[in-house]
Amino acid sequence: SGAPASGDALHGPESLAVSPDGRHLYVGLDSEDSVSMFGRDAITGALTFVQTLNPGSIIGIDSQHKTASVAISPDGTHVYLAKSSKDSIAVFSREQAAGELTLVETPSDHLPGMDGLGGVRSVTVSPDGAHLYAAAALDHAVTVFGVNEMTGALTLADLLVDRDTGGVD
Repeated sequence: SGAPASGDALHGPESLAVSPDGRHLYVGLDSEDSVSMFGRDAITGALTFVQTLNPGSIIGIDSQHKTASVAISPDGTHVYLAKSSKDSIAVFSREQAAGELTLVETPSDHLPGMDGLGGVRSVTVSPDGAHLYAAAALDHAVTVFGVNEMTGALTLADLLVDRDTGGVD
């Protein structure tokens, strides 16, 4: 079913997301901080390998970190990867016809003014595409981001933290 994936294209699949148009499948890889892309036959469901992208290598960081979750905006223009061991989210723009991704940004718990991404395990986009929600195990938090409709870039909007004082308990 389709061309075989090469190299580490399926090394440790952790999560899956199908594009809203049904044309592509994105696979988050747990040990490579990567996402693999496959073309999808709408009739048979068969997959054809397109590419594997490692956001760590794009921005010059160590690549051996876990991608825990993949989410796609409802309009199919952006893909988000929760990178748990880097406490960050990789934001990609998506070329809809070919399905290829281009890195936009990687907001991280380690940047000034950012919080709530420690051990981020899951991301999801609201049905209207206006917000991204991130669940972070180490921070015991759910972080809400506003999504720039044009670029997919994230802006911290709200943070719920399980704390004894000053948070959700």
